[in-house]
Amino acid sequence: MEAAGLVTRRRDPSDARLVRLYLTERARRAEKPIRGARRRLEERVTAALTDDERRHLRSALEKIIAALS
Repeated sequence: MEAAGLVTRRRDPSDARLVRLYLTERARRAEKPIRGARRRLEERVTAALTDDERRHLRSALEKIIAALS
């Protein structure tokens, strides 16, 4: 992402051991279209699910993500 010009790295001013990533202006401009594309894809792949099934799926995926963190 850095090579693509989407993020920059900067040392944390209060803790030099940390390197923080920041979105560039280019990434900020791409954010809205990307969010829209993600939303359309999610709608497409979950079209056969009921609202209740979507909620359960989202909950399960959030738990999986939390477990990986």
